[in-house]
Amino acid sequence: MPIDLITSSNLTQGLHVPLVYVNNLPGVSMLFSSMLLTVTWIGITLGVYLAQLKNNNRDDFFAANATGGFITIVLATLLNLIPGMMNMLVYAIVLVLGVFSVISFLFHTKEQ
Repeated sequence: MPIDLITSSNLTQGLHVPLVYVNNLPGVSMLFSSMLLTVTWIGITLGVYLAQLKNNNRDDFFAANATGGFITIVLATLLNLIPGMMNMLVYAIVLVLGVFSVISFLFHTKEQ
């Protein structure tokens, strides 16, 4: 089965065309968007958590995880608007995990 090259795509349609091309390569279909969301979630969560440790000398992982989850939900929603970019199963998993992280933050009580 021949692989379509990126030169066969009309790149003047927008910046989403190379992203959709990479996301839909045979053998790794929908891997790019899943990895992008995973790296975003981990990066935001660790960034917020380490910033809290540095600035306040106290840590609140639940708040950092809720922040990472919320920003990842926003990014997943934007990626879902691009046709061929997101799988609905991955979108549903991100929504469930993001809502769970926000709920765990809201019900978490930390003794001072």
